[in-house]
This record gives sequence, structure tokens and C-alpha cells, in this order.
Amino acid sequence: MYKNLNLHNENGEWQMIFDICILAKYRKRGYAEKLLNQVISDVRAYRHGLVLTCEDKFIHYFKKIWI
Repeated sequence: MYKNLNLHNENGEWQMIFDICILAKYRKRGYAEKLLNQVISDVRAYRHGLVLTCEDKFIHYFKKIWI
């Protein structure tokens, strides 16, 4: 899955996000949250689900936003 991008179906019912990268000079402006909220909105409208993966050190960030 991680090495062969041909397995990705961009029109599939489920989508997966592996990482969010924001340039240092644009951090702490809410861009990652806005981007992820838009992705979640699109997934709810057109798909069945979304899988978000992240390093353990970022889990607190996503919990703060969505839990």
C-alpha cells in the first residue's frame, strides 16, 4: 500500500491521509485544521470513510480538534 501508488483509487469510497505538512513559516495559523476539516466535509458528502494516520507525537493535536 505504501510503496505502490497504483493501488490508490482516488474515486474509492474510503480515503487515507498519511501526513499533513505545513511549511514552518505558515504554522500556527490554523491551516492544517482548515484543510483537514474540508477533507472531512468532502468525505462525509461523497465517501464512506477516512483514515488518518500520524506519528504518536501528533495524536494530541487531532484529539484537540475532533474529540
